[in-house]
Amino acid sequence: MKALFLGKKLHWAVIVAIVAALYWLGSNQFHRVDYPAFLFAVLGIAVAAIIAIILTTRRGDRVTREPLEDEDTA
Repeated sequence: MKALFLGKKLHWAVIVAIVAALYWLGSNQFHRVDYPAFLFAVLGIAVAAIIAIILTTRRGDRVTREPLEDEDTA
């Protein structure tokens, strides 16, 4: 399964937390009740997820299936 699910377990937990938070916001119809607060909540969720991924990933860790290589197009 490690070949199928790349990344740390914490990164997968972040995805689960994002889905749970967005489900909760949607089920309470937060986007209809208070739209500006909903937008800030979604923005905050995105920023928190990006920060969590960046802070827990070390340089050289494998995060994609294919290696990322710099290509010289010139």
